[in-house]
Amino acid sequence: MSIQNKLSFRLIAPIVAVTVLLWGFLYVFVARTIKEFAHDRAREDLTSISREILNTLNMSFDVLIQSGRINDPKEILIRKALALETLEEVLQKFKLLGVVYEGERPNQKAIMRTVDSSEAGTNPGENTKSHRLFTVQSGGKPYFAYGLDFQPWRWKIVLLRETAAYAGPAATIRQLYWMTGILLLGMALGLVILENRLLRRPVDGIIQDLHRGTAPKYRGVEEFEYLSRSIAGMMQTLAEREERLQESETRYRTIFETTGTAIAIGELDTTLSLVNTKFLEYSGYSKEEIEGKMTWTQIVAKEDVERVREVNQLRLTRPEEAPRQYEFTMVDKGRNLRHVLLTADIFPGTTQTIASLIDITDRKREELERRLIQEARAAKELRKKNVELGREIDKRKETERSLRASEERFRAVVETTEDYIFIKNTELEYTHVNPAYIKLLDRPPDVIIGADDHALSIDSHYAAHAKRLETRVLQGETLETEHTLMWKGSPLSLNINRFPLRASSGEIFAVCGVARDVSDRTSLQPVLAVEPPHAYISSAIQETIKRVALSAQSESTVLFLGESGAGKDYWARYLHDQSNRAGGRSSV
Repeated sequence: MSIQNKLSFRLIAPIVAVTVLLWGFLYVFVARTIKEFAHDRAREDLTSISREILNTLNMSFDVLIQSGRINDPKEILIRKALALETLEEVLQKFKLLGVVYEGERPNQKAIMRTVDSSEAGTNPGENTKSHRLFTVQSGGKPYFAYGLDFQPWRWKIVLLRETAAYAGPAATIRQLYWMTGILLLGMALGLVILENRLLRRPVDGIIQDLHRGTAPKYRGVEEFEYLSRSIAGMMQTLAEREERLQESETRYRTIFETTGTAIAIGELDTTLSLVNTKFLEYSGYSKEEIEGKMTWTQIVAKEDVERVREVNQLRLTRPEEAPRQYEFTMVDKGRNLRHVLLTADIFPGTTQTIASLIDITDRKREELERRLIQEARAAKELRKKNVELGREIDKRKETERSLRASEERFRAVVETTEDYIFIKNTELEYTHVNPAYIKLLDRPPDVIIGADDHALSIDSHYAAHAKRLETRVLQGETLETEHTLMWKGSPLSLNINRFPLRASSGEIFAVCGVARDVSDRTSLQPVLAVEPPHAYISSAIQETIKRVALSAQSESTVLFLGESGAGKDYWARYLHDQSNRAGGRSSV
């Protein structure tokens, strides 16, 4: 073998050997990774989903307990059905299959199954493992299975997911393995080419010296010197970077330990992996007692444990919804309580949580004192208001008693008077009548109330005239008029005062009327003799007669003007006799 081949072999052999060893090591690593990857992913996925299912079932059972119907079989059956429906929704959400068994073996039965029982090669319920990953066969397909128990209802829940669901990532790992192997092979070939290039010049010179029979000279191996200098420079750079990293670590560790804020780093399972001096001061424990051994919940007061767990779970699952700051009560080693404000966040790309704690006990005490002072002032003001309110109530009671007494007096007057009193609403329907008016109409009260004059078959002429007058009263007028109407075959003369009833806002809501029978008075009035109009031949008198006769056909009020002795009374009597009121009292 030539010297060049020997020298080349000395460098090629180590490169190839290292390459083979690295590739072999990667093969062992990749094979083991591919083997365990699916199990790890399945265990992580199914464990996370099982926690959500148990939380859902516990919430459903808590609702049953809080309802106080824990011993009601019907209520329990309803809650179980709702829980199974929710469980099925969770399985659909995460694309899982599952079986729910109830009872203990051998009487165990499946109450829900999303796996085709005709294809099931193995009954998942036969496996007694709980909260552990195992494998089953169903329909010729392998499944990862995860069992969990819900003791309150004696349920065994088995979650199933096809192992094929994790075949994609495993194939990716295999591709990375082969790509890494090819990369290593390329690097080896590159090193061989570089080695040949580096050795060619010095080896050729040595061979020529040997052929000439002279001693070979080993000078001018610039490539080896350059490579050596480069490696030395790289080593020096690495050493400098390591030194700077150590300095930076020392600096940040000093800050971490000496800061006035308590700081702790927690893992995914809430274990405290690193705490500083201030945190030790707050907790009363030593580093050996806390780091890697204690969890967050062990230093949290009992009433705040559940809330801290919920926030921590929310920070891992939906970090955008988790509060960065919240308060809780901390319990130290001596069982002393301390109010703290926690600010927490997750290290990017990890599941570790870093949290800082600030003691706010004094602030909480001051807030409590201020709140107590404010409550005392509010109580004092409330007592004062209560006294004033009591006085106001007494005044109102006294006013109410006076109003009630006044109402009773007026009611007695209204109920016992011989005058006819009535009240009509804005639709001119009767809403109240006194006994005298009921007696006059000779109708039951339930027939009168809610009816108008037309419905009660009162004189049509009177009804129409009364409607016009009462419409004016609803617009705010107060009227006093006399009417003569035919009632039960006899003339009846009434003097009626109509006035509006107003609410406290000033709005008119009804018409009140007070009528008095004046038939006797009308009959006693002297009757003026009116000569027949044809006795006058004067054209002016005849024109006046026509106008008066025309006016008598309307319901309008007519005013006669003229000097004393001009005959105003005569024409008023003539107008009355020609009108529809000729049988009643004349208002002159």
